[in-house]
Amino acid sequence: MRKFSLSIIVCCIFAILFSSCYMRPSPAEIANFDYGEYPTNYEEIIKDYLNEILVDPLSIKDLTISSPRKKWIQFASMRHVGYLCYGSFFAKNRMGGYTGKSEYAFIINNGRVVFHEEADFFRETFGY
Repeated sequence: MRKFSLSIIVCCIFAILFSSCYMRPSPAEIANFDYGEYPTNYEEIIKDYLNEILVDPLSIKDLTISSPRKKWIQFASMRHVGYLCYGSFFAKNRMGGYTGKSEYAFIINNGRVVFHEEADFFRETFGY
């Protein structure tokens, strides 16, 4: 019983220590973030990025991309700042079949995608 109680206490201490490592930036810091220039060619930037990361980029169908808006996120120890766009599309997987509609969140800063993640995970984690 004593071992069990000690391990719970140690786990609680580590949880408190690790959760206190992240501090939300102040409003002044947020105001000074470098979001980069507004990406007027955001569709082209995302298309080029998808060409780099997808297995079969030529198979993309029905690509729709939302207009960019300023956002920042803190993910693990990395902060990503820029313009958030959502993109949805159909594309083939490694087996050559279409997988269904995929939706991703992209953050663009100074003309390049600096972060992307599945949209559902992104919304659940960051609330955007």
